[in-house]
Amino acid sequence: MSIGNAWSADPLLIVHPVSTNWVPCIPDKPDVCQLAPFKGDPAKEASYRYVRTAAGFVFPKHWHISAENLVVIYGTVVIDEEGREAALHPGDYVRIPVKNVHWGSCPEPCMFYLSIDGPDSFNVVEEKK
Repeated sequence: MSIGNAWSADPLLIVHPVSTNWVPCIPDKPDVCQLAPFKGDPAKEASYRYVRTAAGFVFPKHWHISAENLVVIYGTVVIDEEGREAALHPGDYVRIPVKNVHWGSCPEPCMFYLSIDGPDSFNVVEEKK
């Protein structure tokens, strides 16, 4: 007896990062950070993507209107939130809550899977001078 899609109207989604359409995170620096969105419209709903960066890439201090879920695929991703720093390695997972101010870096080339629970935003926190 086969159950097939008895409970779901959606088919399996299989994504191979090597054959995915990668686009620059930063338009004028295409080799520094790239992302491969593969499901969801970030402006309206939950979305899913891969992100890969060159060694030394820094994510500025920022927050989002929806929670983030990140799983490291290769390299090391360092996440910081006001003095609490964590180095994440392949297979490690972090959930970043709604409006949590955080930043990070990839000291070596890195790649991670990123899902956003709802509409996305990238709100940079300006440093006080």
